[in-house]
Amino acid sequence: MSGVLSVLNPAEIKKSEFEKIITEIAERLKFMPDVHEIRKFLDDYGDKPYYFKKNGIYMENGRCTPSIRDAASFYVLIKYLEHYKSGTNSGAISAEGSAGGSFEAARYYLEFFGDKWDDEKEFIYSFICNEPGTGSDLFSDLNIDIVSGSVYKIKKYFLENSRIKDIRGGSALIKHVNEDVTFRYLREKYTEECAIYCGGGNALIIAPGGTGADICRELEEEYTQITLTAQNAFECVRTNLNKFIRDYKEIMRDLNQKLDERKKLKIFDINPDNDKKQIETGSEVIKFDAEKIEENGVVCYLCGVRDAKYKVSIPENAAVCPSCLRKRKMGENKAVFYDEYRKYTGASVKRKINSLDELEDDNGRIAVIYADGNNMGNVVKSIETPFQHMYFSRTLDRTTKKCVYKSINEVMGSEAMFEAIALGGDDIFIVVPGDKSLVIANKIIEKFDSEFEYKMTMSAGICIARSSTPIRTMFEVAQHMLKSAKKYSRKNNNSKGTVDVQVIRSNTGIDLLESESSLFPADNSELSDYLDIIEKMKSDNDIKPSQLYKFSNAWRIMKNPLEFQLFYLYQTGRVANRYNGYVIKFLNSRKGINRDAYSYCGLIQKKPDAGSDGEPQYMPLWDDIILLMDAVGR
Repeated sequence: MSGVLSVLNPAEIKKSEFEKIITEIAERLKFMPDVHEIRKFLDDYGDKPYYFKKNGIYMENGRCTPSIRDAASFYVLIKYLEHYKSGTNSGAISAEGSAGGSFEAARYYLEFFGDKWDDEKEFIYSFICNEPGTGSDLFSDLNIDIVSGSVYKIKKYFLENSRIKDIRGGSALIKHVNEDVTFRYLREKYTEECAIYCGGGNALIIAPGGTGADICRELEEEYTQITLTAQNAFECVRTNLNKFIRDYKEIMRDLNQKLDERKKLKIFDINPDNDKKQIETGSEVIKFDAEKIEENGVVCYLCGVRDAKYKVSIPENAAVCPSCLRKRKMGENKAVFYDEYRKYTGASVKRKINSLDELEDDNGRIAVIYADGNNMGNVVKSIETPFQHMYFSRTLDRTTKKCVYKSINEVMGSEAMFEAIALGGDDIFIVVPGDKSLVIANKIIEKFDSEFEYKMTMSAGICIARSSTPIRTMFEVAQHMLKSAKKYSRKNNNSKGTVDVQVIRSNTGIDLLESESSLFPADNSELSDYLDIIEKMKSDNDIKPSQLYKFSNAWRIMKNPLEFQLFYLYQTGRVANRYNGYVIKFLNSRKGINRDAYSYCGLIQKKPDAGSDGEPQYMPLWDDIILLMDAVGR
């Protein structure tokens, strides 16, 4: 596969290696009667390709190559859909869900890895891995409902206040309902293989025909019963398995449009509550117990929006609403991302963060890094089969997490401290010490771009501010910087990841529309050069931060390039001329600079406005050098 399609399929391996893997799997499955154990075991083969073999001869995949895990799972799904259809009129749905009797998923996993060629394998090979023939009606009588759903306006749910426990709890609740609750629901009423994808707040399900409306209603109810205020919606379309594969893009487009309409029309309760006392997440039980307040009309201390009903000790006897109570209880007991950090790095975070000021650098600053992928639209438009959807969604999620956690570990080592507010799909929202933020972002982008061979890249917006700055404010600034970084990426055809950064130095606020930068936004190779130069400047005894501020303040007062040039030459002649060398290094690293006589004293000529014929306008390099000096720790 060439171009963007290579990120939608697992990498090819030799047939001899494949034979060895399949033989090992078949042997291991003989001793795994429990289907849950089988699923967990096959997850390890989510990045290995599957090659179909008929009558002892390997067959070529023309359209896509599924992973071993996905091919086996889809085979079992088809068996389940047939089983459900055959028992539709004969009784109630049983656990591990089928109508009219228990479905033996483990048996069909064993069958898949056997030599027998059947209609299910023929369908997967002919219809999904290759272009389906126009005359085949295989499984055109197998009706299915395609269900799509998501939690939306997630950031609004997370950021109702700036307390880290509540933000963490909101994040953990979203992950719990999206993954734990959805999979548990499918296991109890249908089968887990119905889930094409669950993660990052989104779910895609293939269900037996006629069940879609019930699934939508029941999952919406389950999500809302637990989170209370996280906005969620599900929708479904009816088709048959044959048509679904033939017209995959069109059906998914129609379903997504239908889901978007559902989100626009859905109305949520202003002050929701119910009698749910606890939830089970993994091996933990989170209890939502608290003393009720007697007064009516009290506004929640945490969100400041809904009616308070309970007391919590933040501060003593603060009154909170049911939704904020659940986020607080979840955040006190569950640190989802610390467990993932250990999984991907093999290291543990020594100290759980209880407040954002614990993440301060030596200057009392923290940083929000908000990032996501570029060129995602083109990749999604290229998806033609459920296998590509399954593989891409899972690979994207795993790669993003791996890049983030490994980058934090490489930069901070045993002293790693961070808070991950949202981390799933290509979406990154983390908080780190201010003086580690640029290096961490640089490494995340470098790893992500490299993993996807620059067919997809990542952009990041960073806001650095004092830890007392509301996290919502920092997120909004980081969001603006991300838009700027992505715009810069589009100018370069998304060929490299990009970053833009803003420092809030005081409580007086900043005008993002008026803010100008000589070095940012930057692509990731430019940022790498900047970081190298700053490291050298920090270790150079002739470079004084106070002198950098003098240059910055002088330009702010003078605004005249000739006058500033004289001041600069006098200062560098008096203290050290090593500043010139570093200015030249920055000029050499920055692409697209129009150099003139003033460039070498750290003034960058602005690009003229359309139709402008006046004198050239300049902006100083020094403000960004100061930013970099502050934002890069020793």
